[in-house]
Amino acid sequence: MLYEFLKENILTNPNKTIRDVERTVTYAESIKNAEQLGDSLIHQKYGILCKSELNAAIGLLACFYAKKTPVMLSHRYDENHIQKVIRSIKLSHIITDEGVVEISEVKTEKEKLDDVALIMCVAASGGYVRGLMITEENLLININEISDCFKITKNDKIFISRSLYHCSVLIGELLISFVKGLDIIFFNNDFIPGKIAEFIEEQGISILCTTPTLYSVISNFSIDKKEGKALPLKTIAIDGRGMTFTIAGKMFRAFISTKFYSIYCLSKTKSGVGCMSWEMFSRFPITKRKSSKLIETKVINKKLYIKPQNTVKGYYEDIELTKNRLKDGWLCVGEIFKNDFYKLRLIK
Repeated sequence: MLYEFLKENILTNPNKTIRDVERTVTYAESIKNAEQLGDSLIHQKYGILCKSELNAAIGLLACFYAKKTPVMLSHRYDENHIQKVIRSIKLSHIITDEGVVEISEVKTEKEKLDDVALIMCVAASGGYVRGLMITEENLLININEISDCFKITKNDKIFISRSLYHCSVLIGELLISFVKGLDIIFFNNDFIPGKIAEFIEEQGISILCTTPTLYSVISNFSIDKKEGKALPLKTIAIDGRGMTFTIAGKMFRAFISTKFYSIYCLSKTKSGVGCMSWEMFSRFPITKRKSSKLIETKVINKKLYIKPQNTVKGYYEDIELTKNRLKDGWLCVGEIFKNDFYKLRLIK
């Protein structure tokens, strides 16, 4: 269901491209490469650990095609974190830039993964890592919701600067770009914000989704170059912590004709809890976003509870934690609002 949906949309724009600093493939070639890789996948789940995010994207499609469960990893995290994920999810095989690598014997699983399209990991207390099980229905609902909110077209070119290890990047940038038919550019070089800003200018990027910290640096770059032309960004999506009035002010000065979307994304729902439009963001730049139409929200004792139509299936091989976090349809997110200045405002 999921792969067929993605493939149909991808092949609607077969000549659109996905590229990084080393190579370019068309949408049609990405499907061909993914299915060739997918035909060799025989185990139930695979880690995906590639230095090239382009290869990681093809590995992801290969798993969807083969009905195997991918688990995203990233070289942008240290080896200790990677090993925590491997142990936590009991991975025996990894998809790398060179192909599939066996790292251990296949382990017996308690958890049934037949309806799990994807496992993504989040940090937990005590230094542990837990896997969140996401179904095909979860992903399809997310894609449709983002598509309704995010006004982008196949004339746009998106720059993906972060790892597909993050749910907002994998779903809200990569998968939505496949569906909308955008040209996709990954950045695999060292993470130097100034170089990223130069890259955006050189490549004519129109869509960028990233954190307030990076936008602050890019804004400085753009303001310094006001004598020349501004960066070509048409649409900006902001997610992650750290937005302040100072950063918002710099963004407004740097990107005069750019539309801003502020996203409140949670791993536990695998989607945005809310998407604040560019008009609303100009009035409430540090507010925790407008509530999504698919999610009820409430704050009890400064803790955020949500009641989404799209909660993940649960935590991988942790039945007790799943039961404790999911009660009567309400999910305790764990977000604690200590300061009224930053508390969640459910703007209607």
